[in-house]
Amino acid sequence: MTYQYEVAGVPATVLDSYRELRARRDQVTAQLGETAREAVAALRAAGVSVRDSAALLELSKSRVDQLSA
Repeated sequence: MTYQYEVAGVPATVLDSYRELRARRDQVTAQLGETAREAVAALRAAGVSVRDSAALLELSKSRVDQLSA
């Protein structure tokens, strides 16, 4: 369910654009998480260390550990 609000002085297109971009952000975030898990799995399977995997993916070592679980 989507609510449409009318706020004086605020064009509806501003709120619509915001909602659309937020939905796209959520989709990209989900895709990024899945791709990160796949990348970590591939790197670890290839024998790349947690430290090096973190450096390659620009993530913290603890995040690589989380994605490995």
